[in-house]
Amino acid sequence: MFKEKHHVIFLPGLHDQHCFNKKIAGLLPRFWDDRGFPLHVVEPHWEEGESFQQKLEIVVAKVDEFTAENKKTSIMGYSAGVCLAFSSYAVRRNDLIAGIGVMGRVAEGNDVSPSLAKAAKSSPAFRNGVLQFEKYYEPTLYPNDRKKLLTIRALWDEAVPPSTVHLKGGENLLAPMIEHIFGGLFVLTFYAQVLQKFLEKTDKNFSRSKSYSLNRFYKK
Repeated sequence: MFKEKHHVIFLPGLHDQHCFNKKIAGLLPRFWDDRGFPLHVVEPHWEEGESFQQKLEIVVAKVDEFTAENKKTSIMGYSAGVCLAFSSYAVRRNDLIAGIGVMGRVAEGNDVSPSLAKAAKSSPAFRNGVLQFEKYYEPTLYPNDRKKLLTIRALWDEAVPPSTVHLKGGENLLAPMIEHIFGGLFVLTFYAQVLQKFLEKTDKNFSRSKSYSLNRFYKK
């Protein structure tokens, strides 16, 4: 029986242009493609330019490309890529089945360590992305939208404070791992079936969101 492929746009975190991180990202599709979830890596180039909006436009354009091709699509971010993935979901919520955030910050946080300023010292665009998602995009999400978003955090993460990962109304999971890079790699590979089951469940229950205009915050 033919099963329609469920495409996943993947957004890596900081230093995505480093050779090592490119190689790691290149290994991920083997844990996704053969299971019916073709993984498409879109590099935000976090350390290039200060504009989060420009990076958002690139991702939204990719979503629109897949929509025009009638591809069933979801979006997933790791680390800094989560604020970009969830902002893209907010803009194109009726074209995306679901969104997944792996060990990524979606809020600035209060009295947390590391602070957002410290975590984003190499990328003003990342800092702007977290602040914009928290202020503009996250408040537009309806309860039904939030149910289509999954966040995952590790038991211990030296880079992302736990309170900044949780998304109210979303599905928030705790992975049995520690450490940011190693834990994230584990979640995206050997723990991938958990994420894929969430995509399957959300796809099965998919319904379109209420109409909401984001033109004030997002202009193509």
